[in-house]
Amino acid sequence: MDALSICVNELVEAAEIIRSQIQHKNPIWIASMASRNIGGDTSLLVKDIRHVEITGRQREPTWAKPGDRKAVRRSRNTMGYQLRDGQEMN
Repeated sequence: MDALSICVNELVEAAEIIRSQIQHKNPIWIASMASRNIGGDTSLLVKDIRHVEITGRQREPTWAKPGDRKAVRRSRNTMGYQLRDGQEMN
């Protein structure tokens, strides 16, 4: 869990760094971040978890169909996920 805590802190700091740079509108730096898809995996994680929380779906099927990359990703992102405090499934 220590490694995950460190990773979370780094993700938060990265978001703060990126947010602080947006106001400067530096096209070179912004284009570099966008072309590297900084935060792409994080964005997909957030979307997958939001889907679970909004639709009330508890999780994706345990075994995604072979070759279905989206289903595999959703399964990995949501398997074992516990709702955040104060939320209930529909």
